[in-house]
Amino acid sequence: IGEPLNIDLQEDIRTPLPSKVGPVELATISFGQGISTNSMQMVRAISAIANNGVIMKPYIVRSVYDPQTREEIVYEPQELRRVIKPETAKTMTQMMIHSASRYPSWINQSYQVAGKSGTSQIPSKSGGYQEWGTIASYVGFAPADNPKFVMLVKLTEPKIDPWGETTAVPIWYDVAEKILLRL
Repeated sequence: IGEPLNIDLQEDIRTPLPSKVGPVELATISFGQGISTNSMQMVRAISAIANNGVIMKPYIVRSVYDPQTREEIVYEPQELRRVIKPETAKTMTQMMIHSASRYPSWINQSYQVAGKSGTSQIPSKSGGYQEWGTIASYVGFAPADNPKFVMLVKLTEPKIDPWGETTAVPIWYDVAEKILLRL
């Protein structure tokens, strides 16, 4: 978070971290305010937790095939660096498993899911935050003990309910079910 991903996508923009972090900033960052991130940065950060603290180079395309030459270029996963200790990643995973266990699903009976819902306020153009608009999200990975995928569901200004727990979570589990059935 706070650095470019170095992938060829429109969303690959730098979201700088605050230059000064005092006690007030530290307190507000702890509950998700005062810092911004884009979807790919969030997935990358959660992927580092899923990967025992090692951040990977993100890639969108797994392979490119040229039908004329019949050559295929395959992009292999690349470890970049360790960003947190394995013990910290394990602790975070356990916390995310506990959080995800609150959602009834056959998936949670068959696989351990590690996930976290989020509800963010939307910054106002005039300063501060919009009174009613939110960004509802759920990010997670499964199986928690041997992750095969990381997924983020993000809804901007959901109509039914503002909370990630009631809007993004059901969508995440619907898609995760389809993914896990194919593993």
